[in-house]
Amino acid sequence: LLRKLLSRDFTRTRISVGLHAVGTAEAAGLLEALDRDAARTLGEGYRLVPTGGFYQVTRDSNRLVASLGKSFALSLILVMGAIWVLFGSFKLTLVALVPNLIPLVWSGGIMGYAGIDLSTGTAMIAAVVIGLVVDNTIHYLARYRRERHRTPAEAVHATTTGTGRAMVISSVVLVLGFWTGCFGSFKPTVYFSLLTGLTMIGALLNDLLVLPACLLLTGRWLRQGTA
Repeated sequence: LLRKLLSRDFTRTRISVGLHAVGTAEAAGLLEALDRDAARTLGEGYRLVPTGGFYQVTRDSNRLVASLGKSFALSLILVMGAIWVLFGSFKLTLVALVPNLIPLVWSGGIMGYAGIDLSTGTAMIAAVVIGLVVDNTIHYLARYRRERHRTPAEAVHATTTGTGRAMVISSVVLVLGFWTGCFGSFKPTVYFSLLTGLTMIGALLNDLLVLPACLLLTGRWLRQGTA
Protein backbone atom coordinates (compact mmCIF):
# COMPACT_ATOMS: atom_id res chain seq x y z
CA LEU A 1 0.00 0.00 0.00
CA LEU A 2 2.82 2.41 0.85
CA ARG A 3 4.47 1.66 -2.51
CA LYS A 4 1.33 2.95 -4.21
CA LEU A 5 1.34 6.18 -2.25
CA LEU A 6 5.05 7.00 -1.89
CA SER A 7 8.02 7.22 -4.24
CA ARG A 8 10.63 4.46 -4.25
CA ASP A 9 12.94 6.38 -1.92
CA PHE A 10 10.03 7.17 0.43
CA THR A 11 10.70 10.93 0.19
CA ARG A 12 7.69 12.05 -1.86
CA THR A 13 4.01 11.30 -1.92
CA ARG A 14 1.22 12.50 -4.16
CA ILE A 15 -2.14 13.67 -2.84
CA SER A 16 -4.98 14.29 -5.27
CA VAL A 17 -7.61 16.84 -4.29
CA GLY A 18 -11.02 17.05 -5.95
CA LEU A 19 -13.28 20.09 -5.82
CA HIS A 20 -16.28 21.55 -7.61
CA ALA A 21 -15.87 24.02 -10.44
CA VAL A 22 -14.62 27.38 -9.15
CA GLY A 23 -13.14 30.48 -10.70
CA THR A 24 -9.40 31.05 -10.83
CA ALA A 25 -9.55 33.87 -8.28
CA GLU A 26 -11.29 31.63 -5.75
CA ALA A 27 -8.94 28.77 -6.60
CA ALA A 28 -5.92 30.97 -5.89
CA GLY A 29 -7.18 31.65 -2.37
CA LEU A 30 -7.88 27.95 -1.88
CA LEU A 31 -4.34 27.04 -2.92
CA GLU A 32 -2.90 29.55 -0.46
CA ALA A 33 -5.07 28.11 2.32
CA LEU A 34 -3.92 24.57 1.50
CA ASP A 35 -0.30 25.69 1.56
CA ARG A 36 -0.72 27.31 4.97
CA ASP A 37 -2.53 24.28 6.39
CA ALA A 38 0.14 21.93 5.03
CA ALA A 39 2.94 23.97 6.59
CA ARG A 40 1.17 24.03 9.94
CA THR A 41 0.19 20.33 9.90
CA LEU A 42 3.28 18.73 8.36
CA GLY A 43 5.89 20.93 9.96
CA GLU A 44 9.12 22.40 8.58
CA GLY A 45 10.48 19.01 7.57
CA TYR A 46 8.00 18.63 4.71
CA ARG A 47 7.08 20.83 1.77
CA LEU A 48 3.87 20.90 -0.29
CA VAL A 49 4.41 21.45 -4.04
CA PRO A 50 1.21 22.12 -6.03
CA THR A 51 1.10 20.45 -9.44
CA GLY A 52 -1.43 19.51 -12.09
CA GLY A 53 -3.24 21.13 -14.97
CA PHE A 54 -5.77 22.99 -12.83
CA TYR A 55 -3.01 24.58 -10.77
CA GLN A 56 -1.19 25.72 -13.90
CA VAL A 57 -4.36 27.18 -15.39
CA THR A 58 -5.15 29.02 -12.14
CA ARG A 59 -1.68 30.48 -11.84
CA ASP A 60 -1.37 31.49 -15.49
CA SER A 61 -4.89 32.94 -15.63
CA ASN A 62 -4.37 35.11 -12.56
CA ARG A 63 -1.03 36.29 -13.87
CA LEU A 64 -2.63 37.16 -17.18
CA VAL A 65 -5.42 39.11 -15.50
CA ALA A 66 -2.86 41.09 -13.47
CA SER A 67 -0.81 41.71 -16.60
CA LEU A 68 -3.88 42.92 -18.50
CA GLY A 69 -4.69 45.28 -15.64
CA LYS A 70 -1.23 46.82 -15.99
CA SER A 71 -1.73 46.99 -19.77
CA PHE A 72 -4.97 48.91 -19.28
CA ALA A 73 -3.27 51.39 -16.97
CA LEU A 74 -0.48 51.90 -19.51
CA SER A 75 -2.99 52.23 -22.37
CA LEU A 76 -4.97 54.84 -20.42
CA ILE A 77 -1.82 56.85 -19.70
CA LEU A 78 -0.69 56.73 -23.34
CA VAL A 79 -4.14 57.64 -24.69
CA MET A 80 -4.52 60.58 -22.33
CA GLY A 81 -0.96 61.63 -23.12
CA ALA A 82 -1.74 61.55 -26.83
CA ILE A 83 -4.82 63.76 -26.26
CA TRP A 84 -2.70 66.16 -24.24
CA VAL A 85 -0.10 66.41 -27.02
CA LEU A 86 -2.78 66.68 -29.73
CA PHE A 87 -4.77 69.49 -28.15
CA GLY A 88 -2.04 71.03 -26.01
CA SER A 89 -4.41 71.40 -23.07
CA PHE A 90 -4.22 69.56 -19.77
CA LYS A 91 -7.69 70.83 -18.86
CA LEU A 92 -9.21 69.39 -22.02
CA THR A 93 -7.46 66.09 -21.30
CA LEU A 94 -9.11 65.91 -17.87
CA VAL A 95 -12.50 66.60 -19.41
CA ALA A 96 -11.91 63.87 -22.03
CA LEU A 97 -11.07 61.40 -19.26
CA VAL A 98 -14.59 61.47 -17.81
CA PRO A 99 -16.63 60.01 -20.73
CA ASN A 100 -14.00 57.35 -21.34
CA LEU A 101 -13.86 56.00 -17.81
CA ILE A 102 -17.59 55.93 -17.08
CA PRO A 103 -18.43 53.16 -19.62
CA LEU A 104 -15.61 50.99 -18.25
CA VAL A 105 -16.96 51.36 -14.72
CA TRP A 106 -20.42 50.66 -16.09
CA SER A 107 -19.23 47.41 -17.69
CA GLY A 108 -17.62 46.37 -14.42
CA GLY A 109 -20.94 46.97 -12.68
CA ILE A 110 -22.77 44.89 -15.28
CA MET A 111 -20.30 42.05 -14.72
CA GLY A 112 -20.82 42.17 -10.98
CA TYR A 113 -24.61 42.35 -11.26
CA ALA A 114 -24.76 39.49 -13.78
CA GLY A 115 -22.28 37.35 -11.85
CA ILE A 116 -19.71 37.28 -14.66
CA ASP A 117 -16.27 36.40 -13.32
CA LEU A 118 -13.16 38.39 -14.15
CA SER A 119 -11.43 35.97 -16.51
CA THR A 120 -8.89 36.14 -19.30
CA GLY A 121 -11.51 37.26 -21.81
CA THR A 122 -13.29 39.82 -19.66
CA ALA A 123 -10.03 41.29 -18.35
CA MET A 124 -9.11 42.20 -21.93
CA ILE A 125 -12.15 44.43 -22.37
CA ALA A 126 -10.83 47.58 -20.72
CA ALA A 127 -7.44 47.52 -22.46
CA VAL A 128 -9.05 46.89 -25.86
CA VAL A 129 -12.01 49.26 -25.58
CA ILE A 130 -10.11 52.31 -24.30
CA GLY A 131 -8.23 52.50 -27.60
CA LEU A 132 -11.46 52.28 -29.61
CA VAL A 133 -13.85 54.53 -27.73
CA VAL A 134 -11.37 57.39 -27.45
CA ASP A 135 -11.62 57.91 -31.23
CA ASN A 136 -15.09 59.44 -30.90
CA THR A 137 -13.88 61.65 -28.07
CA ILE A 138 -11.00 62.94 -30.17
CA HIS A 139 -13.28 63.63 -33.16
CA TYR A 140 -15.71 65.49 -30.92
CA LEU A 141 -13.04 67.57 -29.21
CA ALA A 142 -11.33 68.39 -32.51
CA ARG A 143 -14.58 69.77 -33.90
CA TYR A 144 -15.27 71.58 -30.63
CA ARG A 145 -11.91 73.33 -30.87
CA ARG A 146 -12.83 74.64 -34.30
CA GLU A 147 -16.05 76.05 -32.88
CA ARG A 148 -14.39 77.84 -29.96
CA HIS A 149 -15.13 81.27 -31.46
CA ARG A 150 -18.76 80.70 -30.45
CA THR A 151 -20.28 80.58 -27.00
CA PRO A 152 -19.89 77.21 -25.20
CA ALA A 153 -23.55 76.32 -25.80
CA GLU A 154 -23.36 77.19 -29.50
CA ALA A 155 -20.05 75.35 -29.89
CA VAL A 156 -21.45 72.22 -28.25
CA HIS A 157 -24.60 72.33 -30.41
CA ALA A 158 -22.61 72.77 -33.62
CA THR A 159 -20.19 70.00 -32.64
CA THR A 160 -22.89 67.51 -31.71
CA THR A 161 -24.93 68.09 -34.86
CA GLY A 162 -21.81 68.07 -37.02
CA THR A 163 -20.13 64.91 -35.70
CA GLY A 164 -22.96 63.02 -33.98
CA ARG A 165 -24.17 61.10 -37.02
CA ALA A 166 -20.67 59.89 -37.97
CA MET A 167 -19.96 58.86 -34.38
CA VAL A 168 -23.18 56.86 -34.16
CA ILE A 169 -22.63 55.06 -37.48
CA SER A 170 -19.01 54.14 -36.74
CA SER A 171 -19.90 52.91 -33.25
CA VAL A 172 -22.83 50.81 -34.48
CA VAL A 173 -20.62 49.15 -37.09
CA LEU A 174 -18.01 48.28 -34.44
CA VAL A 175 -20.61 47.04 -31.95
CA LEU A 176 -22.29 44.77 -34.50
CA GLY A 177 -18.90 43.44 -35.51
CA PHE A 178 -18.02 42.52 -31.94
CA TRP A 179 -21.47 41.07 -31.24
CA THR A 180 -20.97 38.40 -33.91
CA GLY A 181 -18.82 36.69 -31.29
CA CYS A 182 -21.92 36.21 -29.14
CA PHE A 183 -23.00 33.37 -31.45
CA GLY A 184 -20.02 31.27 -30.38
CA SER A 185 -20.03 28.50 -27.80
CA PHE A 186 -16.90 29.47 -25.83
CA LYS A 187 -18.14 31.52 -22.87
CA PRO A 188 -15.10 33.80 -22.42
CA THR A 189 -15.40 34.82 -26.08
CA VAL A 190 -19.14 35.36 -25.74
CA TYR A 191 -18.69 37.52 -22.63
CA PHE A 192 -15.87 39.48 -24.25
CA SER A 193 -17.92 40.19 -27.38
CA LEU A 194 -21.10 41.08 -25.49
CA LEU A 195 -19.47 43.31 -22.89
CA THR A 196 -17.21 45.02 -25.41
CA GLY A 197 -20.26 45.98 -27.48
CA LEU A 198 -22.14 47.21 -24.40
CA THR A 199 -19.11 49.23 -23.31
CA MET A 200 -18.86 50.86 -26.72
CA ILE A 201 -22.56 51.76 -26.63
CA GLY A 202 -22.03 53.29 -23.21
CA ALA A 203 -19.03 55.21 -24.53
CA LEU A 204 -21.07 56.57 -27.44
CA LEU A 205 -23.81 57.77 -25.07
CA ASN A 206 -21.19 59.40 -22.87
CA ASP A 207 -19.60 61.17 -25.83
CA LEU A 208 -22.98 62.48 -26.97
CA LEU A 209 -24.38 63.37 -23.54
CA VAL A 210 -21.75 63.48 -20.78
CA LEU A 211 -18.92 65.07 -22.79
CA PRO A 212 -21.08 67.99 -24.02
CA ALA A 213 -22.33 68.50 -20.46
CA CYS A 214 -18.75 68.56 -19.17
CA LEU A 215 -17.77 71.08 -21.85
CA LEU A 216 -20.71 73.31 -20.92
CA LEU A 217 -19.96 73.11 -17.20
CA THR A 218 -16.24 73.78 -17.68
CA GLY A 219 -16.50 76.09 -20.70
CA ARG A 220 -15.30 79.18 -18.86
CA TRP A 221 -12.58 77.21 -17.04
CA LEU A 222 -11.32 75.76 -20.33
CA ARG A 223 -11.12 79.19 -21.96
CA GLN A 224 -9.02 80.69 -19.17
CA GLY A 225 -5.47 81.15 -20.37
CA THR A 226 -6.24 80.12 -23.97
CA ALA A 227 -6.38 82.24 -27.07
